[in-house]
Amino acid sequence: TDAQVTVIVTCQAFVNTGIYADLGDQGPVVTVAASGVAYPSLFNGLAWLSGAINLSAKSNAAVIGL
Repeated sequence: TDAQVTVIVTCQAFVNTGIYADLGDQGPVVTVAASGVAYPSLFNGLAWLSGAINLSAKSNAAVIGL
C-alpha cells in the first residue's frame, strides 16, 4: 500500500567519478523504501513457522538527466 512506501529525494555528496564526474560534490539522490510488506511463507504447514513474514527493503540511486 502507499502507507508502506516512502520516497525521499535529497541533494547529498556522492562519488564523483565516471558519469557523475561533471556534477560536482553534490547531486540528487532518490531513496525508495518499503516496510511491513507481508510475504506468505512457503512453509506455512510447518508448526514452528508463522504463516507470513513481513519484509522491508531500501534502495538508493543517484539521478542525472532532466
